[in-house]
Amino acid sequence: MDVSLVQHWRRQFAAFAAVFGLVACATPVRGDTLPESIRIATWNIEHFGLPGEGCVPRTDDQIAAIRDYVRTLNVDVVSFQEVASQSAAEAIFPPGEWHIFASRRVYDQPQPQCRQDHTRTMGHMRTGFAVRVDLDVEAHSELAALGDTAFGPNEEPHGVDVAVRLETGSVRILSVHLTSGCSREAADAKPSCIALFSQAPALRSWIEAREGAHEAWLIAGDFNRVWSDTDSFWAEALGARQSAVQVISSTTGGVDHLIASRLGQGLALQNAHSPSSAGLNRLSDHEPVLGVVQVQLAPSP
Repeated sequence: MDVSLVQHWRRQFAAFAAVFGLVACATPVRGDTLPESIRIATWNIEHFGLPGEGCVPRTDDQIAAIRDYVRTLNVDVVSFQEVASQSAAEAIFPPGEWHIFASRRVYDQPQPQCRQDHTRTMGHMRTGFAVRVDLDVEAHSELAALGDTAFGPNEEPHGVDVAVRLETGSVRILSVHLTSGCSREAADAKPSCIALFSQAPALRSWIEAREGAHEAWLIAGDFNRVWSDTDSFWAEALGARQSAVQVISSTTGGVDHLIASRLGQGLALQNAHSPSSAGLNRLSDHEPVLGVVQVQLAPSP
């Protein structure tokens, strides 16, 4: 059979499976409580897979250490990046404690070699969420447009989109992992910058849809871009809202952020103490970023 035809049907099957998977996830998961606020973290767990998988293969003991470390964070929602599969996510977010919402994105092309070890290949680095089982949460369709860059479709991770219900309303949360290699440079400085800036319209469209529906929103993840009030990438992604968002970064000059609208959307985002890098004991090359989310309904007119 012609190889191109095989690849075509493989992509068609993957798309079919993804659609039906997303439909199944769209059913709300009902929890036991509606909290006044939630603690949220975003964490790039660095090529995390099951034992021996991926560019940074872990042992059973290392996986157990990550699972134990997650418990010490004392959070309700974790936006994660660079997790290879649903099974890998469940290894550190046990199903009895967490609901997992992992991207169903599949690559159209063979995976590249690992930078760390050219004898290994990079796994499917997925974005997603782990949400405490006692919370109400609903999955929405992935933001697949984030996977498309100026250089081709489905090159980067999709955004994962969930709604978490609090006592006074719901908040839409998007988990992202944007193109790396352009933390500060201009849009045309190099190919990675062209790719990163080409993802900005997808973020802006998602935000506009949330605000058009009067929904509180938060984006959590590895943006691979340093925050600045005057930065051109954030201007592309946020437009006029650039001066009306609240940002918490992992460290000064970090690229992992929790961002949310300050104005008019009824969402308060408060800093929470982030663990020191020493506490990670080399479990990842990123620190978790922690914050507290409180939905505050606007008073009736």
